[in-house]
Amino acid sequence: MSRRRDDGSFAGPRKVWGVNSEDDDIMPNVRVGSRGLLEMVFSSNRATRGCSDLMAFGDQDVYVSCAILPGGRWSKPKNLGPAINTSVNEQRATLSADGSRMYFGRPGGQVLVSERSAH
Repeated sequence: MSRRRDDGSFAGPRKVWGVNSEDDDIMPNVRVGSRGLLEMVFSSNRATRGCSDLMAFGDQDVYVSCAILPGGRWSKPKNLGPAINTSVNEQRATLSADGSRMYFGRPGGQVLVSERSAH
């Protein structure tokens, strides 16, 4: 992450503590939700290397982590499970502005959308 300065420039990057692992954590996308909730989706191969409490579904799976503004700690990343992740790579997850949909890609040029349930 990098904080924006008052003059519009950005400070140097630093790790997002609690989210990073020793594995390939890639392609983060952050959405600012209601009441200061930050929601991040990203791809990682962490479960394939024994760094997660969930079994891997493919090489790159989609994970989610949340934090409360300002300055809240990020939650432990959670694998989104078999409703999203399969035996192939799921990557470049992006949340819609209202958080009701997540778009992501799979090999072969597939672009998919998953809609969040109301509860």
